[in-house]
Amino acid sequence: MIRKDTTAGIAFVILALLFNPILSLEKKNFKNEDLIQRVTKIHPLEQNLSAKKNFTRSTTGNNDSLLVLLIDFQEDDDPKTTGNGKFDLSDGSDYPISIGRPPHNRQYFHYQIEAVRYYWRAASLGFYDLKHDVYPKRDIAAYTLPHEMSYYNPENASQELMISRFEEYFRDAFTVADSTSPEIIFSKYRH
Repeated sequence: MIRKDTTAGIAFVILALLFNPILSLEKKNFKNEDLIQRVTKIHPLEQNLSAKKNFTRSTTGNNDSLLVLLIDFQEDDDPKTTGNGKFDLSDGSDYPISIGRPPHNRQYFHYQIEAVRYYWRAASLGFYDLKHDVYPKRDIAAYTLPHEMSYYNPENASQELMISRFEEYFRDAFTVADSTSPEIIFSKYRH
C-alpha cells in the first residue's frame, strides 16, 4: 500500500519532469530581420496556375450564358411542402440571419448569381466570366406554373410518374416564361 504523501511526491516528480523543458526555455528575442529571412513555401503548381499563358479564354460566343427563370407555383397550404408555393417577398427586417434574408425577389437572385460569377472569375484567374440574365425582367415575382408544388413532386410516386412530372415541370416553366416574356431568346443561353 502506497502512502498518501508518497503518491503526492510521485505526482510532483512526474509534473516536474513534464514541465521542466517548458520552464527552462530561454526567452528569445526575434528581430525583424530574422522574420524576413524566412523562406515562403510555394505549392509546386502555383507557378503553372499563375502563368496565364497556359489558359485560353472561351471565345465560343454565348456558350457561357446562363438563363435564370424565377418559377413559383399555385399558392397552397400543403403541410407536406415548405412555404406556400410563392417566393418570400417580405421585407426581412426581422429575419434572424443575413444569409438568405428576404425579400427573395429578382434582385436577390441576381446577387446570388453574381456571387457565383465572382467565384468562377477568381477560380479561373479571370478567364471564365459567367454572363447571366434573370427573368422575369419586370417587377413581378416569378412565372407561376399551372399546378401546386406537390403536383410536380408527388408523394410515393413511381419512377415513371416522377420522371413524367419533372418533364412536365420543365415544359410548363419554359412555356409560361416564353408566353409571358417573348423577348427571351432561349437559344442565346447554354445553361
